Amino acid sequence: MDGLGIKQLDYLLNKRGLDRWLNRAWLILFGLFLAAIGVIYSRPENCAFLATDFRGYYATAQIVLQRGFAAVYNPQLQQVYQAALPIRCLDGSLYGPALDVMVPYFPVFILAFLPWQALTFTTSYLVWSVINLVILVVYLRFFTTQLAGRPGWLRLLQWLACLPVLVNLILGQINVLWVIGLGEFVRAMVAGKPGRAGLWSGLLLLKPHILILLAPGLLAARQWRAVLGISASLCILVGASWALAGVE
Repeated sequence: MDGLGIKQLDYLLNKRGLDRWLNRAWLILFGLFLAAIGVIYSRPENCAFLATDFRGYYATAQIVLQRGFAAVYNPQLQQVYQAALPIRCLDGSLYGPALDVMVPYFPVFILAFLPWQALTFTTSYLVWSVINLVILVVYLRFFTTQLAGRPGWLRLLQWLACLPVLVNLILGQINVLWVIGLGEFVRAMVAGKPGRAGLWSGLLLLKPHILILLAPGLLAARQWRAVLGISASLCILVGASWALAGVE
């Protein structure tokens, strides 16, 4: 659908008041969806899947403090530490991990996990989730305001009510940093600052396979300053990680 078709659709929806009914229907469906998730994860056997990724982060921080950065990439050691981190469910019961995860991040990113050792595992997961959600809301509002004007709170809530966001919160992932890295990359490219865009892409190294999809496009478009920025960011992250964990 082209731009004119989209404008005509918006006009028809606004003229007939359908947009208000669609928003109400969406809120009802979203409420039912959240209720279903609450019922599912209130069951202890399902509660064990909560914080699956965050358990890996928490265990990684413990390993770093006790054995050093290089030890976090040992699968057997990760399994031992994660098994000792049960989550407290709503009924007060404790459940061990349903799954074990590895933490395939550069050591420099692991620094973000260390402060959470000041809290118990379950408490730190809840605080982590709230902070991630707040950062995501603030950044999405900032990003949209910078490029297209300030969005309404209902529209912002609709953006947040999607499976990737819910999965990120349920598993306790760190994808909000990837969102910021990609968003700032886009803003810098739109502003005609490809070098800065390349530097921001360093955050995309949280999931290098995503960056692999981006870099060939920049090479094909001959965005050499962006490629140079990516290379500089990679050198900084690898250098810092080498200083933390060594060659091994």
